Amino acid sequence: KEVKRDIEYITREQYYEILELCFTIRDKLIVAFMFEGELRLSEVLGMHIEDLEIWDNKINIVHRDNLQNGARVKNNAEGYIFLPEYVMDLLSEYILTELDEYDTNFLFVNLNGKNKGKPMKSITVQKLFERFSREMGIQVHPHMCRHGFATERLEAGWQLIDIKDALRHTHISSTDIYT
Repeated sequence: KEVKRDIEYITREQYYEILELCFTIRDKLIVAFMFEGELRLSEVLGMHIEDLEIWDNKINIVHRDNLQNGARVKNNAEGYIFLPEYVMDLLSEYILTELDEYDTNFLFVNLNGKNKGKPMKSITVQKLFERFSREMGIQVHPHMCRHGFATERLEAGWQLIDIKDALRHTHISSTDIYT
């Protein structure tokens, strides 16, 4: 028996609204990586600075075992993404203004509190999205960014196989939920 489920996603307008609610460049980048880069939260939080090819607008998705924040690349689905120029500009600004004081390989670290300078964990971003939900008056969660990317591309006429490749799904059936 085939079960159809509704996909929860954010629109581009909601994405821009979320960006406006961010207090730090880091938070804007995390949201942008998930929406514009079609990434899972865990993939974003597992990124290292060495994964960046800023000169080419390219971000490598690298599988790593046993990271201290528990982040991982699902199904070892390594690959790469290209991000729009405005996201890469944000990335450069973040590295120069918010990340520069920390001695870390991780791209996304806690900027304050008792874990300042340590790699972010997913619960931190989930709490951020809880704030977004309260302020927007609708329920949003991190994976809705990835779904927003896929839905936007489908509506723009992309073929399902191209969306599958962009999302790095192993099977087309995982991507078929968007139809």
